[in-house]
Amino acid sequence: ETERQLQEALHSFEDAATHYKQLATGAQASAVLANAYVGRVFTQLQEAEERRKKPKKKGRLNGDGMPKLLTGDDFFNKVLEHDAIQEAATKKKETRADVLKVYREQMEGYKKKVDVVKAANEKIKAAHAKALDKW
Repeated sequence: ETERQLQEALHSFEDAATHYKQLATGAQASAVLANAYVGRVFTQLQEAEERRKKPKKKGRLNGDGMPKLLTGDDFFNKVLEHDAIQEAATKKKETRADVLKVYREQMEGYKKKVDVVKAANEKIKAAHAKALDKW
C-alpha cells in the first residue's frame, strides 16, 4: 500500500518535472526567436536611419509643384547654381578615380619591391641555415 502511494507520488513528480522542462524549453525557444527577430529589426532600423541621414540628390529645380517663370532671374540663377554643383560633383568623382589609379600603380610598385626584399631575405635565411648545418 505504502509502496504504491510512493510510486504514484514519484510518477506525479516526474510528470511535473517533465512539464516544467517542456515549459523551460518553450521559453528558451521563444527567447531565441525573439532575439533573432530583434536583431533583424535592429539592423533594418539602422539601415533606414543611415538612408535618412544621407543627403538626397536634387535633380529637379521645379520640385515643389508650384508654377515658375522659367525665364526669371531667380530661376536662371538657380539653374546656373545647379549646373555648377553638378559639374563640381563630376570633377570630384573624376579626381577620386585618378587618385585611386595612382594609388593602385604605387601599390603595384611597392608590392614588387616587397617581393624582392622577401626573396633576398629567403636567400639570407637559406645561407644561414646552411651555415648552421655546417657548424
